[in-house]
Amino acid sequence: MKDRPTYIRSLLPRLRDSENKLTYVSADPEADIQIPLSTGSDIEFLIKFTIYVVLSRFPDDVDVVHARRIVTLFPYTIYSTNAKLVATCPGPLTEEMAMNHSKWFVRLYNIIERLSLFKTDIIIAQSESSKYYLISKYSTIEDKITVIPFGADSDKFYPRDKKRMRQKHGIPIGQNVILYAGRFSDVKNISLLINAFSEVRQGDDWQLLLAGEGETEHEIRDLIQSKDLDPFVSFLGYLPQNELGEVMSLSDCFVLTSISEGGPKVIREAISCGLPVVSTDVGEANEIITNGENGYVVEEFESKAIASRIQDVINSQETFRQDCINMSTGFDSNYREIVNIYTDLTDSMCVS
Repeated sequence: MKDRPTYIRSLLPRLRDSENKLTYVSADPEADIQIPLSTGSDIEFLIKFTIYVVLSRFPDDVDVVHARRIVTLFPYTIYSTNAKLVATCPGPLTEEMAMNHSKWFVRLYNIIERLSLFKTDIIIAQSESSKYYLISKYSTIEDKITVIPFGADSDKFYPRDKKRMRQKHGIPIGQNVILYAGRFSDVKNISLLINAFSEVRQGDDWQLLLAGEGETEHEIRDLIQSKDLDPFVSFLGYLPQNELGEVMSLSDCFVLTSISEGGPKVIREAISCGLPVVSTDVGEANEIITNGENGYVVEEFESKAIASRIQDVINSQETFRQDCINMSTGFDSNYREIVNIYTDLTDSMCVS
């Protein structure tokens, strides 16, 4: 559950509550069919998933297979199925992989992805930028792509009373609270956030909350210590979705300084909680954020520029909060679009 993508967390319960018959296949212990992993890597999952498919370990009355990534559909290049194949593209994955893996790994990934595309019926891109990323790699697949910018789960991400949330989580009422939530990795560029926080902090009434885990945590802690920011930064670890919604509601500004993103959905989740966002110009940030209303998109990857926009939000935080609350970023309409795709595909099976 912890590593399950947030859109899957939103999609699964709605599908289970509908009249659709669902089989959830994952390494997740809560999956209907669990594929146990020893390393936890995506490659290991793909290999084992391929074996499961070839050995027919799954129900044979499946109408639609929806994969979280295009490469996950690779087994169906080997094993024939009558099911319609749908894949989600969260963003420029190979750009992120190039930062963390060897060139041969990225080449292999692209080969598997290209082969999988031949069998894929529909690709759901989570943003226009994700769509253009795919088209730039594979110019002939545009007619397979539909854009559905996955919204926040409104059952968990909604505006709560800020004062009450601060009392619950032990945050002083008068503090300026900056929040980051996500993985700690190179592509998230958290060092830029730390440097911006160091510049914008004007006294002891500032607090930076870091929610998440990842391979660069040690480096982040070293940077914080080198800037004497330890008293003003709190590591929250991984937060369940409902608790993250509470922390978003008690914060004053969410900051994302990533180098590359697909959605990112966390922006929609923050805004759904009434939390304005300052973000670098990545993914669909400039499609969600209206400068001066629910936050700012910063084109420069510079700490001074980020710090300046954080200060702008803090200076007018109640106005920004109200504008965020007035903006709809929920998942329900996205869910209906996804189900319509399933329906159209199964209807076409009946016609053919």
